[in-house]
Amino acid sequence: MMKKELMKKGIPSYFIYEDFLGISTLHSVKRVHKIFNQKKFTIISQKFHNERAIFIGNCLGLDVIGFNAKSLSFDSKIQFREILARIKAIWDIIFTHFIPKKIQ
Repeated sequence: MMKKELMKKGIPSYFIYEDFLGISTLHSVKRVHKIFNQKKFTIISQKFHNERAIFIGNCLGLDVIGFNAKSLSFDSKIQFREILARIKAIWDIIFTHFIPKKIQ
């Protein structure tokens, strides 16, 4: 649905990459670089997710920006999940040296 809307706004389909195999934000950011050969890209998601994805991309030496989609209600369940996701992102960066299991 998002791809269709972007194309309606004039974005050519060859500029749009959908990651159907992403199992985590780290994995998806790595795939954009390794599989789609992109070092500079825009992530379209909610603000809280973009902040984490941009952080990961910057740590990987990539030029990543985010476009914040319309926000979901940021309830306590999403807040708790985001806290855990940010801890995991830092853990992955410090201890796994940016190597998601499926890309090794």
